[in-house]
Amino acid sequence: MKLIKDLFLIRADIDSKRVTTVIGHSGGNLHLDTDFNKYHHATQVGEVVFNAQIIDSEYRNDNPIKSGDVVVFHHFVCQPDNEVKYNDENLYKCEYYHIWAKIVNAKLEPLEDYIFVEPVLEPEEHTRTESGLLLRTERAYLKNVGKVFALSNQAKKSGLRLGDIVFFTNNADYDIKLLGTDLYRMQLRNIIGIERNGKLACLTNKMLVADITEAEVRSGLYYQKNPRVRVGIVYNIGEDIKGVAIGEKVSYFNGLTSELNYCGKKYSFLTTEDINYKFL
Repeated sequence: MKLIKDLFLIRADIDSKRVTTVIGHSGGNLHLDTDFNKYHHATQVGEVVFNAQIIDSEYRNDNPIKSGDVVVFHHFVCQPDNEVKYNDENLYKCEYYHIWAKIVNAKLEPLEDYIFVEPVLEPEEHTRTESGLLLRTERAYLKNVGKVFALSNQAKKSGLRLGDIVFFTNNADYDIKLLGTDLYRMQLRNIIGIERNGKLACLTNKMLVADITEAEVRSGLYYQKNPRVRVGIVYNIGEDIKGVAIGEKVSYFNGLTSELNYCGKKYSFLTTEDINYKFL
């Protein structure tokens, strides 16, 4: 079978999600109603039976998919509307953009600019009072923080590394369990900042700016007050950043920035296009 552009046919064992290891009164396994909470019960791993002949040039396609590959995909894929009958077997139509990763030799290989990160547990001291009273019965995950578990070729080129602690945007933490691990799936654009070896780092196309107070700004140069204008000191730069050096004071619009509070100080992650001017 030859498929049109960007379309794949997937074999997936959807029945495996309907059975639990809980034993009922009859002595058999309990069965789940997968129409309830479909997202968490959805099958999201399957085998490519037929692959697309052409992938649109808008995609990088730097980790090509072929027949026989085991892939990770969107929870919408294994739905009745996507079923296709082939040799008395139900297969599922899946667009390329709904495929997020391959699993090769028990390792996750994300596609395009996808990243998978592990949630980071909140330190226990954050959940106890000074007297030692535990405020939660279960450990909680830190909000918008994770540890890089697997990353695509594009994410590697952008300066991200396995094991990096990353700070990401709200609602980027699409949770999924793969290879026995609870993970968040996100894209490169969701990464605000990186902590590496106890210090903040940048993607190759970003600079890290430490915000300074209005009094510090005015001590160097007076400018008309504008609530949208911010000023900061360049703390770190990615290798693709040109024309700006560490230690320089820059002005930028706060509407264009990704902000992060880290160790009691506010930082912004910018590109060169975000900068209004430098203080000389």
